[in-house]
Amino acid sequence: MKIIVALALLAVAVLAYECPPDPTQGIDCFETEPGKVFCMTDGSLVCGVCGKRLAYCLGMMEGLLILESIDPSVCEGATAPECEQGISGPKIKG
Repeated sequence: MKIIVALALLAVAVLAYECPPDPTQGIDCFETEPGKVFCMTDGSLVCGVCGKRLAYCLGMMEGLLILESIDPSVCEGATAPECEQGISGPKIKG
């Protein structure tokens, strides 16, 4: 039973990060954390969940798996982007 639950959670995670054929043209994304900065495993800093998703999709195009890092020291020295503040909602990032 635990295996089924784990597989279901994995399937949901994969579908949540489904990428368009060409993410360089932008992605459709519902932004829920517009002002939050995330550290990614490639050492970059991105804004919001849409930024995380875009980084993931662009990485997949290059054969790289770029996810949110659990180790903030990975992004030490990276320049923080200016993130939009305000109401969350649908965004197209590119």
